[in-house]
Amino acid sequence: MLVKVFKWGLVALVIAAGAAVVLWAAMYGLVAFEHWRIAGQGEILHVLPDTKQLGDDTWVLFFRDKALYAIRLNGEAERRLYEDVSAYHWSPDGSKLVLRTIQQDKAVDIVLLDVASGQAEVIERQVQAGLPDWSPDGKHLAYIVADTQAVLYDVAAASKVRIAEAPSDIIVGVKWSTDGGKLFYNTLFAKDYVQYHVSTGKRSLLSGQPGQPAKVDWPDLVAMDEIFFNQFNDRMSGHYGRTSPNGRYRVDNQDGSLWIETPQGTELLVTFQGIWNVDFGQPGITEPEWLPNNQVVLFNFRDKVYAVDIETKQVGLLTEGEHPMAYLPQFRPADLDQGRQAIMYDDHIHMRDR
Repeated sequence: MLVKVFKWGLVALVIAAGAAVVLWAAMYGLVAFEHWRIAGQGEILHVLPDTKQLGDDTWVLFFRDKALYAIRLNGEAERRLYEDVSAYHWSPDGSKLVLRTIQQDKAVDIVLLDVASGQAEVIERQVQAGLPDWSPDGKHLAYIVADTQAVLYDVAAASKVRIAEAPSDIIVGVKWSTDGGKLFYNTLFAKDYVQYHVSTGKRSLLSGQPGQPAKVDWPDLVAMDEIFFNQFNDRMSGHYGRTSPNGRYRVDNQDGSLWIETPQGTELLVTFQGIWNVDFGQPGITEPEWLPNNQVVLFNFRDKVYAVDIETKQVGLLTEGEHPMAYLPQFRPADLDQGRQAIMYDDHIHMRDR
């Protein structure tokens, strides 16, 4: 009798387990279908087929698949700049890029690229390296290799010198001072907070004593207005709002649509038809970026790049791609996000409320 009860109990358990698996699979399938349905729908309203009405030939960079492309704002002269790009920094004068390729087996290439000609020069091949930072005059690059070496690269001479080495530590930074005379970095374990004097090659401690300021990061020891920031783009990052270069306007994603804040108030700039649901892959309008004229905003929607004139509110389709960005001559994080404090983390410029 007990054996029979055990057998039937085991059968019931197997049936229940099978039913649970079927139910889970069905629910997962429904969620996946709903995700696909919502993420794959929506259209920007009142879009012109191109951006010729903007009459502007500013270069706009964007990612398509794994490659970095350039196109004029008027929709002309689209061309591929480089394959397998993960991130880049504009040079201070906007003529060049320093870019990092997509990581393969923990190694990347570091490449100098002329925007106008497309000419590329590989300065580091298959190394573990961070994205270099341009000096304020655009003559040098500073970057970290293998977490243990800080390197200074002379662009004109195509030569490099190792300015710091910490074989048993990790070097964090490196960032330039606004006058280009110093580089700031720190060692993660020894907690030495260093300023390197470019002209003399001498080092001095920001903290005064080796290993003392364990409770701070080096940005807490240097005023943010003394740091030179590079204009940066990363195909893996994302954002929903930007302040204009002149600080007068701000565009933000609100419930999926793009709104603009002006001295006169806040109003709708661009909207779309469809379901807004971030959790189900439909964040709406993303990656807004200003042009230097403070009048045109680039943005992404469903793997397409659009441009909108904030005065006429005319929207034009520029091209297919993601993460559009134009060079800003007077780039500073304070210009981009007023009322916030900039902090550095790896290659990114993050913003946090005061």
